[in-house]
Amino acid sequence: VYIQTACSVLGHFGLLIGDLVSRFAAGSMHLLMARRKKQSPLESRPLGSIATAARKYRRFPMYSTWATACNQFVDSGPLLLLGAIFNPAIAGIFAMAHRALMGPLLVFSTSITQVYVAEASQAIREEPQRLKKLFWQTSLRLAALGIVPILSLAAVGPTIFALFFDAQWQQAGQFMILLAPAALGQFLVGPVFQTLDLLQKQKWTLCLNGLGLCGVSLVFYAASQLQWSAPTTVGIYSSWVFGYNLCL
Repeated sequence: VYIQTACSVLGHFGLLIGDLVSRFAAGSMHLLMARRKKQSPLESRPLGSIATAARKYRRFPMYSTWATACNQFVDSGPLLLLGAIFNPAIAGIFAMAHRALMGPLLVFSTSITQVYVAEASQAIREEPQRLKKLFWQTSLRLAALGIVPILSLAAVGPTIFALFFDAQWQQAGQFMILLAPAALGQFLVGPVFQTLDLLQKQKWTLCLNGLGLCGVSLVFYAASQLQWSAPTTVGIYSSWVFGYNLCL
């Protein structure tokens, strides 16, 4: 964060340089920590077992890479498309609203995902029949945990932006209301969606994320052709993301 902030004085190019430098620094730290150990994980495995594992899990790089790219476009593509269809100001307002709504939720979602993946992995290895029960229990807990905070953040969004920001940012509060369905859908499905990877169903992950990519692309193509307003576009995008996630 500090590296990116320092490089931001160079403008957009500085932000890119800061991101690259911060990633390189983080990777270097992990490498140094691994070398300090007496024995690295690779050194304790014969080459034959490493090759066998690579063949067994080859679906991860083959499919998961493209699935992740599709998912990133569903999350980040609207920012670029709004800037292209409307103007950079609308894109900035959308980014502010999206971060204000999703930022707090990511803290909970990341923790829940880590716990679910650990428990689901254990269930697959030891009690496969327990996976279905764990899946639905986690889904119900996510619903109970997520609905109230998301609706609350969306409800107070316009008031917060009106109090702490200029009048030009008040539309971000309106966007928070419109983005509430998308945030709820992503929060409910995000952690348990990892089940497909745990079951090594990477093809399904790619197909479903590809469907999300097509849907988002169609929404913004229609917005450009039918000359929808920015709020209408954001609302339809949010509705699509919500319905798409629930159908997963």
